[in-house]
Amino acid sequence: MDTSASKLRAVLKEVSTYKPEEETVAKAAASVLGLNGEDSDIEAAGVLARIVREINDQIAKIDADEETKRFVRERFKQFKGLGNLGGVNQPVKNARGSILKAEVLNELLAVHATLSGHFRMLENPELNGIASDLRKMAEQLGAMDAPVEIREYLYGILSNVATILDGIDVFGPEYAERKIQEMIGALAMKGGAIKEAEPKYWEKLKNKLSQGGRAVQAAARTTDAIDRIGQSDIAKNVVDFLGNGAS
Repeated sequence: MDTSASKLRAVLKEVSTYKPEEETVAKAAASVLGLNGEDSDIEAAGVLARIVREINDQIAKIDADEETKRFVRERFKQFKGLGNLGGVNQPVKNARGSILKAEVLNELLAVHATLSGHFRMLENPELNGIASDLRKMAEQLGAMDAPVEIREYLYGILSNVATILDGIDVFGPEYAERKIQEMIGALAMKGGAIKEAEPKYWEKLKNKLSQGGRAVQAAARTTDAIDRIGQSDIAKNVVDFLGNGAS
């Protein structure tokens, strides 16, 4: 089942690779949508604004508990700027540092899964708290004295782990535990610059990831039944996307 969130992600994924990257998001979207003519960028901006409104309406009407509603609003809030001219008139190269980043587009998968009825929040405050902490730590990377590529790499890893922890209903505890272990290994291989520049941050990061792994193990032991998407196209897309994003 398609949702407005999946449509938006499909468009933005194509926009993220658009060249020349100096063109605006609206211009790139016009090309992706097959719109032509002198005012095609304005027309594309209208399409994006309409999709944003549709998603907001769907979130407002979703039949879900308050925690799930909070989760999906938090995932979608960074895309609301596409509903105004400021969001769509920025160059593609600028948007690649925000809404067009792979880990940010990943958030639309969670929105889509929720709106299509495949997702409910697992009532696990510990997992949700760790996910929130990891997102805060990801934001702190921007001010650190380390190569940009390393910081961006770690940002992607932390964002992916946070999404897995928040969306354990989608992924299941076994997948979440395995992915966290893979990411801890990746950090050990490529995070040396952060470890050297910010040893206290590094220790806190290792402890937080380990805490997340233990919390997932506990969830697997204590949860009798977790609703999952299973082998649907959504699940395969999520797994493939996260796998590519963490490599």
